[in-house]
Amino acid sequence: NCSPGKQDNLVKVNSFLDLHGLAVRQDGNLFIATHEGLLILKNDKELYRVGNVNHDLMGFSMNPQNSDHVYASGHPSSGGNLGVIVSQDGGLNWKQIFRGIGGVAVDFHAMAIGLSDPRLIYGWYQDKLYRTEDGGNSWSFAGAKGLSNVFTLSTSPHNPDIVYAGTEKGLAISRDKGETWSIPDPAGPVGGIAEDIEQAGTIYAFTQKYGMAVSTDSSKSWQDLNNGLKLGPTEAILLIAIHPGNSKVLYVGTTQKRIFKSDSRGQSWVLIK
Repeated sequence: NCSPGKQDNLVKVNSFLDLHGLAVRQDGNLFIATHEGLLILKNDKELYRVGNVNHDLMGFSMNPQNSDHVYASGHPSSGGNLGVIVSQDGGLNWKQIFRGIGGVAVDFHAMAIGLSDPRLIYGWYQDKLYRTEDGGNSWSFAGAKGLSNVFTLSTSPHNPDIVYAGTEKGLAISRDKGETWSIPDPAGPVGGIAEDIEQAGTIYAFTQKYGMAVSTDSSKSWQDLNNGLKLGPTEAILLIAIHPGNSKVLYVGTTQKRIFKSDSRGQSWVLIK
């Protein structure tokens, strides 16, 4: 077993280039997908590189039922597009499971695994929504009617049919696995999104209008969650990750490569990286 608990598979690092993915492992440590491969942040302090693969991981998703099972997309260090790659050992070894449809190699900047059904994975590339329902073996295009200009994707931990997208116009919601979409409150650009793992319908999101906020009515109204989040004038939150064993614990990642943590469902935040 060579999951990232073993020190000999981890190399200590001090910093990272570009922040593209966050996921809280069951053990509470944080996966960070970066421009130069996968890192792990232990105890909110020590930063380690996982394995020696230094792909630019633009999209990243962790199986909610098994922290060692992760998917990614992006660019190999040699250039081009990765398609979708998977690791079964916590990011030490990877293999490609999907290149693309019709000869087009994909590079998902927005990607999400089904939190209530990990066989479902979504990716957004060149204005198309890709979907697999069998863990990545076969892929097709979802209808994506009403969906455009996608920054981020997220799924519901309570209902496998629900998918969220952060778009230029607002938070888009699909209730049919990505076929059709609506924007309940077209309030401008939305970045990171996550639905609470205990409270169905409670959605955290970063919106241009409200900053970091929470909605308890499927995004019709929002409450401010910016206490302790001191963001720069052009800094936005693109990543939100919830601890799978403790939904009070949230991490957010910003466009300035900063990571904040909350132990109070977003009521207050502390800069940790």
